[in-house]
Amino acid sequence: MNAKDFIKALPGTDYQYFDVEAAVNSIKDGEYARMAYCAKVHAENLLRKCPAEDLQAALEQLVLRKDDLDFPWFPARVVCHDILGQTAFVDLAGLRDAIAAEGGDPRAVNPKVPTLSLIHI
Repeated sequence: MNAKDFIKALPGTDYQYFDVEAAVNSIKDGEYARMAYCAKVHAENLLRKCPAEDLQAALEQLVLRKDDLDFPWFPARVVCHDILGQTAFVDLAGLRDAIAAEGGDPRAVNPKVPTLSLIHI
């Protein structure tokens, strides 16, 4: 399965979208209509972000309600609560300092997902 197979043109525009309903129904006919909203959002996330070689298994796990794989989730961003976010950022800063002290490139230490900490002032 390839996510590109489910990219459709929005009629009358230059825009494209992922046809999540078609992707889900290709695994189990009619299942999209029975899915909870959050499962539909998860399916769209998989179509957009999941590596092509893992997409079929990840969608099957969601659609067929399996639990034999790690939970496949590819967040667009992470928002941390004020106290927890500060701790994570301090850990990253400390790790960068340690990498630099050993002669490494501290710029290589970054979260894979854009992260934001909400701090109350």
